[in-house]
Amino acid sequence: MTFQTLQKTLLNLKDSSNLAKLLDYKNMDKFHQAIYKVANAKSLAKFLRDGHYDYIYTSKELVLKLASIYKIDINAELENAQKLNDELQKYKNSYIYIDTDFKRKNEPIFKIALMQGYRYVYFNKDELCFKSLKEQLEFISKIINNHYKNTKTLPLFGEITGYKFHHLKKDYDFDVNAKLTDKKIIRSTAWLKLA
Repeated sequence: MTFQTLQKTLLNLKDSSNLAKLLDYKNMDKFHQAIYKVANAKSLAKFLRDGHYDYIYTSKELVLKLASIYKIDINAELENAQKLNDELQKYKNSYIYIDTDFKRKNEPIFKIALMQGYRYVYFNKDELCFKSLKEQLEFISKIINNHYKNTKTLPLFGEITGYKFHHLKKDYDFDVNAKLTDKKIIRSTAWLKLA
């Protein structure tokens, strides 16, 4: 909650020139951009993850300096945010791939490549953090179940036949009922490189 206190303080800031001097900003545009980013960040972890560097402060340095100026002890929250970001980093390559019986006939490769995004289910990876594998698979099962309820067919690719959850260099295959299955799903992709 201390980061939220800092954000409220910044949002209610009356004299920005004094704070800019305390932070050693000479350029008021850079100062206002930095304060805006801190004040409007969804969370401390997200602010640190998104990164900020303006040749004066990094994300962490800026938060620590602001906390120091306003005498807010933010160290514990900063440590927790860094732990969350470290945990999230482990899951950056996790994804859910949607399998179909698609066989290319005469579809242009560029069309297939442009439609490739439809073959993935996007989800909030924060939900995987600090949970056991069983809890993570249950969460993914719910995501898959909800997706299949709403989308039984993909444009161009056809009827959905299963899902593959790639997680920590392992694959977990699900059927359309969101149950783990022994069926091995092979991911097929098309990419275009424009030079």
